[in-house]
Amino acid sequence: MKTISVAGLPVTVFWKDNVENDIISCFSKHHTVSFSGYSIDTLHLMKIIPNLFQMREVNDYFLCDGRGFYYFMKMLGVKGVSKLSLPNLTMMLIHMAAKEGKSIFVLGATEESNRMALVKLNTEYGVSYVYGRNGYYSESEEQSIVDLINNKSPDILLLGMSSPKKDEFVYRWKSHLKVKIIVHCGGMIDVISGKTKLYPRWVKNLCLAGLFRFIQEPLRLRRDFFNAILGTILACRIVLQRKPYSEVAELE
Repeated sequence: MKTISVAGLPVTVFWKDNVENDIISCFSKHHTVSFSGYSIDTLHLMKIIPNLFQMREVNDYFLCDGRGFYYFMKMLGVKGVSKLSLPNLTMMLIHMAAKEGKSIFVLGATEESNRMALVKLNTEYGVSYVYGRNGYYSESEEQSIVDLINNKSPDILLLGMSSPKKDEFVYRWKSHLKVKIIVHCGGMIDVISGKTKLYPRWVKNLCLAGLFRFIQEPLRLRRDFFNAILGTILACRIVLQRKPYSEVAELE
């Protein structure tokens, strides 16, 4: 896999049929590898949140986290993009950790949800080495959190905070973290804990995953719902005008 520029956005493409092998190879790299992703609402978020686009550039790989973004890439004629989303990647890594004896640190969600996620990773998913901390902290606490993570030196770090908090954390600390793989997993900690449910595949294929999550948590996710509408408009303008993301976003 490699990351290319599409309409001014870094996007990762994969060699055909080797997605899992590409992921496995990340464990043998000599530096921390970070996976981020795009959904359609991300396009609008990067426009309204200061420096979010620049902060995300410190990541190594960028997935089509939403099916809408995947089809957006297809409309731009990009070859090699995968339907692998961040939730799918998260589950893939969890199964790898259980099979290969790798460790996971879960950073994010509430204290209760984080604790339940650790219990289920151990008892239901068979991951032997699990650690975690809730995602409610101030910037002044970040150094101690980094120290805690580095003390455990996990193979996989799952970040379940919302944007831009998880982006700020990776931007400031990626080069200081003693981990193999970082995944911006978002709401997957609540899914693992059993607090919410992951969308069925047919919902994902119809580009309704965001709506499915919104129905479960309407108050928390109302921002994402409206951002998805505005992001769709921005994506259509990029396709029609064939201009880089930055140029179209600045015109709005």
